Amino acid sequence: MDVRTKRARPGAPEFEQRMVPIEKPNKRRLPWVVGGAAIIGVLAAGTFLLPSPPAQVIPQTVTVTYRVSTVSKGGTARTMSYIDKENSSERRSGAKLPFTHEVALPGDKAIPVSIQAEAGAETRQITCQILRGDQLLVSSTATGDYAVASCTAVSK
Repeated sequence: MDVRTKRARPGAPEFEQRMVPIEKPNKRRLPWVVGGAAIIGVLAAGTFLLPSPPAQVIPQTVTVTYRVSTVSKGGTARTMSYIDKENSSERRSGAKLPFTHEVALPGDKAIPVSIQAEAGAETRQITCQILRGDQLLVSSTATGDYAVASCTAVSK
């Protein structure tokens, strides 16, 4: 540091005048600061200006339909078992075909659903289906003496 001694006028007390170097702003840092501020501004504006995605509406309940059918008239299912409400298994014997059963299940849970049907003595072909609303989830057909068709899906 450069120190010089001066007198304001003859006979006046001396004082020191120090020359302090002035720091120049770092020119390389300025574009980064401006760029960072611009990015933060764009992100903040995008958060408020962009539309948020629509909320997914989950139905309170979903209707699952079990169907069992045959191509022959007056056919029967020797045995049938399916999952009903609250994940309980139901069993029927000698059910006339076509058979339809609807179950209302919670729409926010993935619940396994299934049905198995065995053809009766006079029924050579049997088909099972599981639908969620109008959408077919699974279908299976079996042919032969006492053929068994089996369908399994998830309700959600």
